[in-house]
Amino acid sequence: MAEDNKFDLVIIGSGNGGYIPAIRASQLGMSVALVERESVLGGTCLNWGCIPTKALLHTAELLNAFNHSEDFGINANGVELDYEQLAEYRDRVVGRLQKGVSGLMRKNKIQVFTGVGSFVEPKKIKVEGEDGEQELEGENVLIATGSAVRTLPGLEIDHEKVVSSDDVVTAKEYPSSVIVLGSGAVGTEFASMYNDFGAEVTIVEVLDRLLPSEDPEISTELQKRFEERGVRVMTGTMADSESLEKTDDGVKIKVSSVSEEKQEEEEEEADEESTYGGETDPAEEGAASDGEGETLEAEQILVAIGRKTAIEDLNLDVTNIEVNDGGEIQVDEFYRTAEEGVYAVGDVIGGYWLAHAAGHEGVVAAEHMAGEDPMPLDQNIIPRVTFCRPEVASFGLTRTQAEEEGYEVKESNFPFRAIGKALIEGEPNGFVKVVADAETDLLLGMHAIGPKVTDLIAEGVFAKLVEGTPQEIGMAVHAHPSLAEVMGEAALAVDGHAIHI
Repeated sequence: MAEDNKFDLVIIGSGNGGYIPAIRASQLGMSVALVERESVLGGTCLNWGCIPTKALLHTAELLNAFNHSEDFGINANGVELDYEQLAEYRDRVVGRLQKGVSGLMRKNKIQVFTGVGSFVEPKKIKVEGEDGEQELEGENVLIATGSAVRTLPGLEIDHEKVVSSDDVVTAKEYPSSVIVLGSGAVGTEFASMYNDFGAEVTIVEVLDRLLPSEDPEISTELQKRFEERGVRVMTGTMADSESLEKTDDGVKIKVSSVSEEKQEEEEEEADEESTYGGETDPAEEGAASDGEGETLEAEQILVAIGRKTAIEDLNLDVTNIEVNDGGEIQVDEFYRTAEEGVYAVGDVIGGYWLAHAAGHEGVVAAEHMAGEDPMPLDQNIIPRVTFCRPEVASFGLTRTQAEEEGYEVKESNFPFRAIGKALIEGEPNGFVKVVADAETDLLLGMHAIGPKVTDLIAEGVFAKLVEGTPQEIGMAVHAHPSLAEVMGEAALAVDGHAIHI
């Protein structure tokens, strides 16, 4: 145990990038202090992100199943959504996991400090809480403060008519109509959920397709399925934040088309600034538009245009830590900053703004500072998952990206409609795409849209980790009938050896 508030490691932030490396560091014999500004542990993912969102989406999936139960021989008349009860279920799940994280901290003898953590000097952290200030000293410091919702002038969050994802996952009711600005993971998940709840949904995306960070065929398939469900999709469209008008019934906002040239410019900027979870739509802010456009009306606007790093309270000026123009802390492959003994992981360093990425980055950092020899995390084995309906999952390179890196590519595309279990479950749409190196047969990436692909993608990630080939995935015996068969068939299809098509 630490004495006089001196620790081997002080971590600022208790999300996946904080509490997971805290546990690993403790396992390695380090004394650990965990600083969290909120009254609960777990960070954005547990409290306002991944967990409550997926609880809501699970209910949306069940509601859709009930509404189509006659297809499976079940008459379920009178099924309706009780949102108040749903909110209780959502909060119950979150509360149970909050207690779980707190229990893990006690079990691993990690000392928790509640308050805002900031640097006094490179190895000294001031914690300002309700009970006053105290100072911690760490042989090592890990920054894992995550990110916060980003908005634009004119679209300030009022928590009533202009809302963020944080508001959605704590709300006790839902709107009858909603305009979703942005179609990354956050925007598409909530658009899918609201549609299943019976709300009128319009998605406004400045770039030319949904989920712009995914394979283009994934985007095309998702838009097709959304439109079949009644979701209005407006891609290549800019919302004029200055035109926002709040009415007695909700909001009005003007939207207009964006030129292809401008879309290309904004897509390049978005690619340079961040990836996936932290997607940005800079064209929402001041991009030139074409045409007169139209005015959209709804009960609420959900601002889902991305997130920004949460570093403003850290007082980084007293350190040698380097921050780029996008607000991202610069680190090496072991997550060391330019300040000796200070590491950073998760959203604050950019890359994939995903909770599971942050956790693995934190483990690498903890092992490195403990004198271990960890293997740097390969960005191409981080799964990217979106829990809309249909689900989307991927890892590694698309064909275009692989060719840009100089690979000679071979690729397959295998449909779920050829899989018996998909037909049994009434989910025949979607596909799995495999991208491989034609010269070495090594797996370069997989891209999927369809039922349970957020679970199925794990098989491909493991194959990539152990330098597997599509042929080896195909050689693995997949149970029949199961959705997992699509992974084996898609792998075999790379060389034209798929059986069921």
